[in-house]
Amino acid sequence: MRTIETADGAEWTYDEADIIGRGGAGVVYRGARADGSSVAVKVVETGSGEIARKIHSREIEIAQKLRAATRHDHLVLHYGHKIDDGTIWMVMPLAERSLKDLLREHAVFPTSDRIAILLDICEGLQQLAELSIVHRDLTPGNVVFLDGRWCLTDFGISRDLTEHTSTFTRKGEGTWEYLAPEYFSSGIATVRTDLYALGVIAYEVFAGFKPFDDLDGDELRRKQLEEAPPPLPDEVPERVKTIIVRLLSKDPASRFGDARAVSDALARASRPVESVVRRRLAAVAQKFSARELDEQAECARQNRLAEEINQDRVRCLLDLDTLLEEVADILWDELGDEFEKSESHNADGCTWALRWRDLALVVGVQFGGGVPSDPTYPLVAGVVTTGQQRADVPVDLITTDAWDFNLVNVRERNGCRWVRRHWYQTGMDETVVRPQRQWQLIAEQHAPGPKSLNYVCSDEPLEPEMIVDAFSALMHRHLPSGSA
Repeated sequence: MRTIETADGAEWTYDEADIIGRGGAGVVYRGARADGSSVAVKVVETGSGEIARKIHSREIEIAQKLRAATRHDHLVLHYGHKIDDGTIWMVMPLAERSLKDLLREHAVFPTSDRIAILLDICEGLQQLAELSIVHRDLTPGNVVFLDGRWCLTDFGISRDLTEHTSTFTRKGEGTWEYLAPEYFSSGIATVRTDLYALGVIAYEVFAGFKPFDDLDGDELRRKQLEEAPPPLPDEVPERVKTIIVRLLSKDPASRFGDARAVSDALARASRPVESVVRRRLAAVAQKFSARELDEQAECARQNRLAEEINQDRVRCLLDLDTLLEEVADILWDELGDEFEKSESHNADGCTWALRWRDLALVVGVQFGGGVPSDPTYPLVAGVVTTGQQRADVPVDLITTDAWDFNLVNVRERNGCRWVRRHWYQTGMDETVVRPQRQWQLIAEQHAPGPKSLNYVCSDEPLEPEMIVDAFSALMHRHLPSGSA
């Protein structure tokens, strides 16, 4: 047995062999008062350093704020604490059980009991909101049965909204299965991030399992951000389904405004449905909510894909620019300081111009539109042209005397690569096609179903020498009369 004396002078004992709980912030042991009555003693090893101590002592500061509140009967308060070098002890009531234990031991219990649990959690969240505190780690393991009611506990990573700094609030932590989608992106907790966690708990209370479970971190994060949870079992009342689906909205603005609004909705849901018409209305409302969640999830998925494609396009342009820098080095070595390279960007793509005197080679590439459904669909394609530069116009406008060859950036499993694409029309030699026509041919290639194309193509890796050779051919075409 180990004995500690808390800051108020009280003595407590606990058995280091009797562990009743364990989490990311510490270990909870069964302990006792001086009179022998049971308590829980949470021990947090903070490590060395003042910053570590401040981070872990946040729970004590939150607990002191809770104790000073006029309403806290659905929150677990501390009896006392002790802070020593590298360790913090917190003494609190010993709960009968956690909601996690209940769900593991009793998969089936009446709907009224399930709603009663959620109402207690809502009351705890409302009491936190009155103190401007966000829990940030609301899980069944942190909901415990104490003095005849379900209470919230473990405020180790809670956030005090009245403080403008997050230096010591352990930003970004939490149990991933219960984290709101926006929290993955920003790491900033609000009242509505707690409501999302409440939605996950409610789903688990009624379905017997979490919406997204047994997944690795990246896949779990993706599903939280851009997938709707599996439908709740048919036996769950429609009005309860509507509440849970709304709590699980990907958009925090679509959730309830606060826990009191959730309590009101649950109270209405617990009342008997009085007519067939009202049952039908509840069913339709639930379908609307489910469809809205599906739309939010699909929107999030499309936004993520669009962002990934934009990043891939940027990488494609950087790869091509690197290759053209190598070309420019070769041409500058041979042609001297009369040679120059320039580039311009617009919303549709990018253009590079390699110039010597009044001759120019232009590499123009364009982005494909939208979000391709085929992962091998090219993101960038273009053409190399050569000719004479026109006076008093942007450098990428030339009097073209040759369409030299087409370029395509091919997407593969391990990344993207630039190729020189050879287009062949049936029965004819190679054809160089304009960018708009090339995108039409690419679309036909990747369209589902059987192909009946007049064009076929072959690719070879794009090499700097190909572009140098095109510039050399341009110069040869414009040799002065009589030159060898």
